[in-house]
Amino acid sequence: MFFVGDILKTKGNKGEVLLRLSPEFYLSDVGSFDSLRLKSKKHSKTLSVEWIKELGGDLAVKFSGIDTISEAYKLIGYSAHLDVQKEDISFKKHSFIGYTVIDVNGVSWGVVINDEATAFTHTLEVDDKGSVVYIPYSNTIVSEVDKTRQTIIIDPPEGLRDLNK
Repeated sequence: MFFVGDILKTKGNKGEVLLRLSPEFYLSDVGSFDSLRLKSKKHSKTLSVEWIKELGGDLAVKFSGIDTISEAYKLIGYSAHLDVQKEDISFKKHSFIGYTVIDVNGVSWGVVINDEATAFTHTLEVDDKGSVVYIPYSNTIVSEVDKTRQTIIIDPPEGLRDLNK
């Protein structure tokens, strides 16, 4: 079983959800699977995928049988997995090096110079005009990733920028 990402919120009004991809991997062919295994602390279920669309660093996913916002809302917080072995699907490591980091107020934090992902953490090392800022890559901090513009929008906790100064 391979971890794909977490369902963050509903998207649209016909049962679609927004799936934040695991930061360690970028799925090279998002249309290559027809079902996902969804897991929560108490439940696990497999749902058929009707369609998938890439939205920046996230995926909009429409599951068969999930046709309303209220049904989709019940999936928020589930993690999504592929019922395949890693070697059975094409993955490539995706790096955010060179991406510009901007906070939700439009203030630039600098450019990613190192992108360190381990089994437990994922940290972006950002050059902020000669100073280094470490930003945890988490759903609570990273609001949006735009691969086309190579930008990462963050909503940082107070004091994060000054931790290493």
